[in-house]
Amino acid sequence: MESHRRPGRRWGALLLLVAVLAASCGQSDPPTAEKAPSTTVGLRAIACEATTEDPVRLPDAPDQGTLTDALARPDGQLVAIGDVLWVRPAGETTWTSQARPGGPQDAPQAMTEANGEVWVATRDNSVTDAPSRMWRSSDLVTWTETPWRLDGRTGATTLSALAHDGGRWYALSGAVDGTTAELVTSSDGQNWTRAKVASSPAVAPDDNKLMDLEATAAGASAVGFVIGNPIRPLLADWPTDEPPTTEILNNTDLADVRLWGLTTRPDGRVLLAVDRIRRNDAGADVGFTAGVLELTPDGQFQVVKILPGTDPYYTATDLVVLGDEVVVFGSTGADRSSLVPVTWTLCLAPT
Repeated sequence: MESHRRPGRRWGALLLLVAVLAASCGQSDPPTAEKAPSTTVGLRAIACEATTEDPVRLPDAPDQGTLTDALARPDGQLVAIGDVLWVRPAGETTWTSQARPGGPQDAPQAMTEANGEVWVATRDNSVTDAPSRMWRSSDLVTWTETPWRLDGRTGATTLSALAHDGGRWYALSGAVDGTTAELVTSSDGQNWTRAKVASSPAVAPDDNKLMDLEATAAGASAVGFVIGNPIRPLLADWPTDEPPTTEILNNTDLADVRLWGLTTRPDGRVLLAVDRIRRNDAGADVGFTAGVLELTPDGQFQVVKILPGTDPYYTATDLVVLGDEVVVFGSTGADRSSLVPVTWTLCLAPT
């Protein structure tokens, strides 16, 4: 389909990613740190104290743990949330854990930083059709629940992503049953309004999974994937001055590539956290391979790093930028049922 995307946000083909992922490991061989090539285009990896070649498990996570979202605060503190809340103080490399907001059944849905506070959307999974609840805190210890409304009403609505551009809140909102997410905006984080709806792809709405959202002065963009056989990458864009669009990348070389997270470096380079499902000849998955991409100024995707893994299943689901440091968040495990939260830390500099 024809896409009308703003400059610097045009989406290109992921052929280089697919080629490198295919070369990094066979269909039946689990990836290892030695087998994962260090491929960089556009950005180059540099050594620094924080660089870790293997995934580092976050502390105090359950044997089957989850990580939902992560952010870098203006003072350099890093925060991640999932089964617990993880914090890495500014200038340090060690993570600590503490209690997350909400009750024991509250599952975090999304997180952002706004006006010196961390905002977290959660959902009480013990209640059928429960809407998201919003919490905010400046110290990550004391949390205040903040009522919110969509178009003046409360209801069975979830917030699956949050973003703040310094003056306005953005979120992806959808029904509890997981149907198509809409972009919603707010001036205060409490009163939300539906934005323009992006053109619907020609698939069932509940097959569309938008996983991460970023907002800038030029508009908002989201990445995700479409569930199917095969899985296909999904892109959505809400430019400020142009019609919103969605796009499915149907190229056969992109089969089973999932786009999970995106962030923009201070120099304008756009980075993506991605993975690809590896399958055997019978079509059953035998693992995931994770990577980091750069969206170049001419709209092409280039490989920054194929992340090393010590387990057959390892995926990158989010990433944040702190100077030349890129912290990638994901999960790793022997199979789908044993994934635990991990991080990789890369130091990158322009070539």
